[in-house]
Amino acid sequence: MDDFARRFAYQGYEPHADDRSHILKALNEQLRSSGDSPRLRRLYDSLIDAADDGADEGILRHATELADLVASRIEPENGCLVFYSCSNAWAALRTLEVQSWEDDTLDHPALLKQLYFLCASIQHPGFKELAPMLRSRIHCNLGNALRACGRWIEALGEWRNALKDNPILGMALTGSSRSQ
Repeated sequence: MDDFARRFAYQGYEPHADDRSHILKALNEQLRSSGDSPRLRRLYDSLIDAADDGADEGILRHATELADLVASRIEPENGCLVFYSCSNAWAALRTLEVQSWEDDTLDHPALLKQLYFLCASIQHPGFKELAPMLRSRIHCNLGNALRACGRWIEALGEWRNALKDNPILGMALTGSSRSQ
């Protein structure tokens, strides 16, 4: 744990799959204390990244259950990003559950949850306060999720919203050019 704490304190820390239990423990400790909302959000984001890298379905599901609690403990801008991170956890869960394209369905429960949390992020009061680059990523991911469930017209609108904030966002350019 001391090694993890030292690495996590480093500004350039990148989550590792092996850190997920340490991150979960640190997140739970942070939730029991007050203050330091940037650290709380960073722990939450890191937990999802590490659990995704480790293909840890249990921790990903646990992280989705913590989203509302974490979002309620931090300032609005970061609350918006907690919902975005939660959508990424649902995307990872969908990837773990879907073995092939034949198994994928337009109404997969994890895809629907991903859509919900992306929309919640965009509708969150803190969304307008985000840097354009972050807003464009959220719009782009929503476009990709809408495309995955067959809602191409709505997806095109989200990719266009992404390009308003970041005209050179490759994923949005690729997605919008496929649908024309």
